[in-house]
Amino acid sequence: MKKVKFPFWTGFLLVILLWYGGRYFYFQPTFDVREQAPDFEATLLNGVPFKLKDVRGNHVLVHFWGSWCGPCRQENPALTAIYNQYQEKKFTIVGIAIEKNSNNWRQAIERDQLNYPYHILDQTSNFKFFDAPLSKLYGVKQLPSNFLLDERGTIIAVNLTPPQLEAHLKEKL
Repeated sequence: MKKVKFPFWTGFLLVILLWYGGRYFYFQPTFDVREQAPDFEATLLNGVPFKLKDVRGNHVLVHFWGSWCGPCRQENPALTAIYNQYQEKKFTIVGIAIEKNSNNWRQAIERDQLNYPYHILDQTSNFKFFDAPLSKLYGVKQLPSNFLLDERGTIIAVNLTPPQLEAHLKEKL
């Protein structure tokens, strides 16, 4: 029986493709478009209780971020500008920060001038950031992650960049 030999690069390429493919599927959000967003209760930065269902009637961006996340901090000014532009048209942002240290979260909100009213700390005490309760509920495995909800609480888009979000809101509102 004759052995078939494959060049080294073929095996290497196969390993790379499998790794990227597995990584792609691992980081896909748990929820997708046309699904109802899971409701939750939390406490806001100002100590007021919050329920996601309380903001129904608005388009809502459920935005997972962290003070330690460079890409998150880079998109914060654009999200604030979008909020300022569309808040009068029934759009709001629910910012959920995955953090170990609440002081860093508070400082980031102040420094980035995040003026939308709903700030939630999804605190973790261990080194597994995505084991915090809300990030687990939504299946978040990377930051930033977001879910755009319609006025009924149905997910209508996932992981939009700020320009995509603005285009979506321009069309819907």
